[in-house]
Amino acid sequence: MRKKFVLLIAALMGAAGIVLVFTGGILGIATGQGRGLISRSVGNMSLHLGDLHIGVGGIGFWKDETSETENIAGGRQYENVSALSLDLDGMSVTMHSAAGSAVTVTADASIEDYILAEWDGYELHLEKSDGYTSWGKFGEIDITVPEEQRFDTVDISMDAGSLTADALQTDYLDLSMDGGSFTGTGEISAVQVEGNADAGNVEFAYLNTEYLDMSCDAGAFSAKLAGTREDYDFDLTSDMGSISCGGSRRDGIDNSLSETHDNAERQVSVNADAGSIEIDFEN
Repeated sequence: MRKKFVLLIAALMGAAGIVLVFTGGILGIATGQGRGLISRSVGNMSLHLGDLHIGVGGIGFWKDETSETENIAGGRQYENVSALSLDLDGMSVTMHSAAGSAVTVTADASIEDYILAEWDGYELHLEKSDGYTSWGKFGEIDITVPEEQRFDTVDISMDAGSLTADALQTDYLDLSMDGGSFTGTGEISAVQVEGNADAGNVEFAYLNTEYLDMSCDAGAFSAKLAGTREDYDFDLTSDMGSISCGGSRRDGIDNSLSETHDNAERQVSVNADAGSIEIDFEN
């Protein structure tokens, strides 16, 4: 009887493990590969919740080495990067495209030991280590992206410093430039762009997007948008700043400019408390 009871418990745990595997697979996909929350391993028939691993016939705890963190001394290359996340306050970052298949990251010798890259096979995250002190000097970082590379997401956060990109393709672009600056010198293509420039600047020489939502507390936003004015429904507001759209300009207090067009399939919303907004169009 005891043996049958043990076998029954093992069978129940095995069935529960299989259910959790497929549940974990669905949740992992829904959360963007499950990074940091849930990872799935159908081949091993297991579900990973942080350090808790539930598999067919058992439960255990051990460290899950799903990502690697390293400094970028000597330069690093990463293949098949789907998401890029940059948290590089006080840095001077240049992003450009070139032939190749890997994202390449290099930095000048004075800071390369202090720039950390975390790579989990899906997202590449770059940040400064706690030991880095700039002493007023912006360290230089170069990021080379393959010419045909299109990211799922690009997340850029810079309280100070600057990022210049000559080309970038992504489904989603999030910018947080509290006191820093983002300059797109070439074509930036993103289905959706969101972000803020509290006291920083965001500038696009050419932006191809379907949805744009930006706020500038005391900063500046400017962009040349792909297509014509009639391709967009837009809502521009400025409490104490200026608005320039398609050559017309408004200054003063509580400025606003809203337009809708019958055949518009794109949306633009920009708000500036005490900053400036400048919008132009390709045609």
